[in-house]
Amino acid sequence: MDIIFDNGIALFGFMAPLQISQLLFAWRAKHREHFAVRFLFAELLYVLCGIGIIAAIYYGRLSGSNILMYFIIFACSVAVIKLCYDIPNIEVVFITTCGYALQHMGYSIYAIMQYYLFEADIGAAADTLFNMGVQFLVLLAAYFQVIRRNEFAGERRERDPRMVALAVLILFFSVCLSVWTSVESQDGSEAAQILGTVICKLYAIISCALVISMEYAVSRMNMISKQNEFMEQLIHTQGSQLQMSKESISIINRKCHDIKYQMKALGMMNNTDKRQEYVDDLRKAISIYDSVYHTGNEALNLLLQEKTLLCDEYRIQFSCMADGDILSFISPDDLYVLLGNALDNAIESVMKEHDIDKRVISMNIGFRQGMKSIHVENYCKEKVEFQNGLPVTSKKDKNHHGFGVQSIQYITEKYHGNVVMQNRKDTFYLDIFFPTES
Repeated sequence: MDIIFDNGIALFGFMAPLQISQLLFAWRAKHREHFAVRFLFAELLYVLCGIGIIAAIYYGRLSGSNILMYFIIFACSVAVIKLCYDIPNIEVVFITTCGYALQHMGYSIYAIMQYYLFEADIGAAADTLFNMGVQFLVLLAAYFQVIRRNEFAGERRERDPRMVALAVLILFFSVCLSVWTSVESQDGSEAAQILGTVICKLYAIISCALVISMEYAVSRMNMISKQNEFMEQLIHTQGSQLQMSKESISIINRKCHDIKYQMKALGMMNNTDKRQEYVDDLRKAISIYDSVYHTGNEALNLLLQEKTLLCDEYRIQFSCMADGDILSFISPDDLYVLLGNALDNAIESVMKEHDIDKRVISMNIGFRQGMKSIHVENYCKEKVEFQNGLPVTSKKDKNHHGFGVQSIQYITEKYHGNVVMQNRKDTFYLDIFFPTES
């Protein structure tokens, strides 16, 4: 029974910090549905895995120092993260690898401290308690100094598969070396014990710190690279947005010019019927300025007013119901780009229709299905091809076209939302959902 107790305590000192460190790295990851139930079930399997390993050790099927034991537990911890979080596989590997690296770093610090502080055996329970105390202090420091600083809200995680694979190899080598030297140095000379317990553990600490810092550094560089690419494309698309704004100004100037001459003609007119006809034309000309929106969001108001001018000029039926206040969490610049691209794409699509009655666009912003929702739909007879859930541009210049759709996805993901685009029954649908807590 003492063997079972000692092995159980020692195993708990490994499994608990490993799982906690991985959960720290997953703290901003998206939960799967029924997260609480999934988490309890996954942790139960994790505990059963530990019990199975203790039984295998007791019956002589597995050694407590066998490296296979550690990787069985690691595989179970990977399954826990995959079962509970709705994230890509590369993100699962990132989280679990960083978590293992952090746990191993904490354990290595504990091993060095134990070597110099305790010459005599203090017992399995006291040793495990000291081990976990040191590891939890390391986890706490890592959370505030590394994890919390890097995994901030709004960051798009751009993991590099090559760097993640390299990190896994470094960690694998470090753990194998650590386990092997620990076993070999147990009954060796003092020099062998220093080599196995101190020098190799220092190497493990450096390797694990390198794994974590490399993972985050490369992710951050990839994110910055994506942002730079986004800004370059955004600058390129500003030309078309500027052209749209020029068209709006041109529409206003032309109407003002028409009103000026209509007013002059009205003053010289004696025929009552003709005068009334001119008055009606004037009312129609200035009616567009009545399209003032009060959505509760100034950026949205300006955008809708500008797009309404264009729709009126090109005889597009545009209807909008919007509670702009629910989008106040999005910066004005991002909101202008997000909805500007959505409406520009819709306007460009319906402009291809020769039948004026089919030039129809509608927008609705509010709550739907328990989430903040942006819904845009427009008539679209043209068949749209999709790739990875996004429409593929039909224009020849693939590098500079189709970026509006990508920017919609980019900004939506920046604010932890989801984009759904569909084309069915001659209608194109764009739906953007944000969590209610946004």
